[in-house]
Amino acid sequence: MINQQTKKSEVVKIKAVLETPSNRFLARRNIITKSAVIDTDKGKARVTNRPSQEGAVNAVLLKD
Repeated sequence: MINQQTKKSEVVKIKAVLETPSNRFLARRNIITKSAVIDTDKGKARVTNRPSQEGAVNAVLLKD
């Protein structure tokens, strides 16, 4: 996850998928897709890559 204010990246634990703009049923099943909003230890973050293609999740911390 990247914090845009401090420009630092860190590894955090994903708690749940809050919403997915492509399909609401994916969020119910906790499937992570590109541009999904996830809940992490540091707060909400938006996924910026395609985890199914790359095998890792990159995200940007959202401002509250």
